[in-house]
This record gives sequence, structure tokens and C-alpha cells, in this order.
Amino acid sequence: MAHLLETIRCIHCGAKQPIPPAATPEPRGGTACRIPCGDCQHWVYVRGEGRRHPRRKVALPGRLYHHEARDTLDRITVTSLSTGGIGFTTQQYRPVRGVLYDVVFALNDPQNSVIMDTIIIRRVASPVVGAEFYPAATPNHTLDVYMAPDSTAVFRA
Repeated sequence: MAHLLETIRCIHCGAKQPIPPAATPEPRGGTACRIPCGDCQHWVYVRGEGRRHPRRKVALPGRLYHHEARDTLDRITVTSLSTGGIGFTTQQYRPVRGVLYDVVFALNDPQNSVIMDTIIIRRVASPVVGAEFYPAATPNHTLDVYMAPDSTAVFRA
């Protein structure tokens, strides 16, 4: 985790300090560790993020389709977005794990860029669904720009 986040700020006294590498285990999505503040000695909790692709919380309306079909299965809300996949909620339809679907949604960037892509469902905890773009190696340059840390897009989520 130290290679991802070099300093932290104590929420109790505001002091900045480096993260001691020995105090931080390798991040596993959501794993928290305690680090003592060097100034006030309160504990600061740091949560590691162990994803391959950083994720951004969003609230983007979209539609879910059977792979290569024209009829809409359900309206969805994309709740999290990364260059590797999406998290979304469904209204009625329950997607099946391991099955290919197509999604269409618009980014909230100045161009309202439309993303039309194939996904494979990896996790279903109805109504919340996690999916990976398929094939994973296919780059989506519009999404890459949108997810860039220095992106100037305005996010309304």
C-alpha cells in the first residue's frame, strides 16, 4: 500500500506523515490497517484498494441487452466504473453469472460520450451486479480518458 499512497493526514490533529511500510499489509480490496499518528498518537485507519483498475462511483442511467440482441432487457444504473468493468443495479431483470450481455450508457463528460460495450457478469447480489468488459484486452479510449486522474470531466454523481 505504501507504493500507492505515500502520506496520510491524521483526522484528529491534521498532521501529515509518511505511511510506514512495515505497518501496511499488501492491500486486498477493502482491507484496513491501523497506523499511529506521530504527533497526537491517535490511530488512523487506512483502507487499501487492491483492484487492478481504480474504480469511480457514478450514477449513470443505461440499458442492458442480451448479447447481440436489440430488445432491452432492463434499465440499469451504472453505480461504479473502471476501465476494466462496471457495477450496476437493475430494476427487474436478474442477470446470470458468466453470461455475456451488452450495455449502453452515457458518460457525464462534456461530450456525453456513449459507451456501448459487451460485458460478462462476474457477481450478482440482486439488484447489484458486477461485470467485466469483454474481451478484457479490448481498449476503450473514451473510457480511458474519462477515468484518467487528471480528467477535466465534471462528475455529477
